[in-house]
Amino acid sequence: MYWRMQLHPARPSEAVKHSITSLGAGYIGLDFGQDVGDLLLLKMNELPTGQHDYWHFAHTMKKGDIVLIIAHHFPFALARIAGPFNYISHAHPHIGVWFRHFRAVDRVTYYAD
Repeated sequence: MYWRMQLHPARPSEAVKHSITSLGAGYIGLDFGQDVGDLLLLKMNELPTGQHDYWHFAHTMKKGDIVLIIAHHFPFALARIAGPFNYISHAHPHIGVWFRHFRAVDRVTYYAD
């Protein structure tokens, strides 16, 4: 299956920085303004309004799926899902993740002009 996502927190001006850091560490992920807990333990309707699609990151996305990473509305990279969904209660920027919900990726290919 193919997916599309952006890798940046609430500040779009840092989209490229966060995409490079996350992909370089071998992860893609997402987060919420307030911690909703482990997505595997939630039903889709328990997520904040407008963020129900995030449920699929934990429940539908599978190892081997391809993800198109977007930065500022432009293709940035392609990555292959290499592992299961993970949830951590606190983000750990020192390992390259600003998010609490993440998956390992491999075969990262960057777009270039």
